[in-house]
Amino acid sequence: MTELEINERRERIRRHLLIGATVLYFVMLVWVIIFKCNNVKSLHIDSNREKTVIERLMMKAIPFQYTLDRIMKGGELEILATIFNVLCFAPMTILFRYFNLKKKASWLIAAGISLGIEIFQLLSCWGGFDISDWMLNVLGAYLGIVLFDKLVPRLSQKLQYSVIAAYALIAIPVDIFAIINTALNFPK
Repeated sequence: MTELEINERRERIRRHLLIGATVLYFVMLVWVIIFKCNNVKSLHIDSNREKTVIERLMMKAIPFQYTLDRIMKGGELEILATIFNVLCFAPMTILFRYFNLKKKASWLIAAGISLGIEIFQLLSCWGGFDISDWMLNVLGAYLGIVLFDKLVPRLSQKLQYSVIAAYALIAIPVDIFAIINTALNFPK
């Protein structure tokens, strides 16, 4: 094998590993967003099913009102949830940009995925629909594009791959913990 063939083979392996990490990231992201709560009360299943879709939609239709109310009442977890809602979609657009999707397409796909998750939560009563979550996810998607466009072009090819892979893999252990926690505490 020549040096060129070895390098091409390494690059194919790197891309396949990154594609695998990307798929795993997407699966875990959806899981964590939808099943992030540990009990029926937190999942809003029973209380939400008593309301119509319009009533559920209107509960959190004013952006950030619910979030700010919870923070003002000493909701440290709400602050963490807000930060998570921003950061969880940044890796998505970083990965999209790495795989050569245009900025606008990356942002629109991430916004669409987030909106789809929120609509699923609204219609299924799993978790809670919140327009603020969608807005924070879209902000995170935009930040991912900005980070990619500002940081990655300045790095060498190998360092680019390492940074992108590390960034995608940072979320995976956190997501695995959240999935295990949810599975262990999910209502029977």
